[in-house]
Amino acid sequence: AADFGGAFLESADFRQARFCDARFEGAKMPNVLAPRADFSRSNFERTDLSNGSLRAAQLGGANLAHACLDGADLRDADLKRSILFKASRTGAKLSGANTKDAIEHDPKE
Repeated sequence: AADFGGAFLESADFRQARFCDARFEGAKMPNVLAPRADFSRSNFERTDLSNGSLRAAQLGGANLAHACLDGADLRDADLKRSILFKASRTGAKLSGANTKDAIEHDPKE
């Protein structure tokens, strides 16, 4: 699996990319362009995705704990079974997003 842990990827273009099970922990990805990208089961813990375009992205089973999703466009995204514990979402667009079985509490408890 791809390892982008701690990487600086501001405004990176991941449109329709496929990075299942990838590691993005602690990466700086503000303004990322990733509509329709597949990040299923990827680790975005403590990652900055602020103001990113993630419309209709596949994030099912992804770890977004402590991630910054402020201002991100997550409309129609698949967040099914994702970990959203303490993820900041101020101003995020989530209409149509699938959050079925998303984990909002500390998964270690």
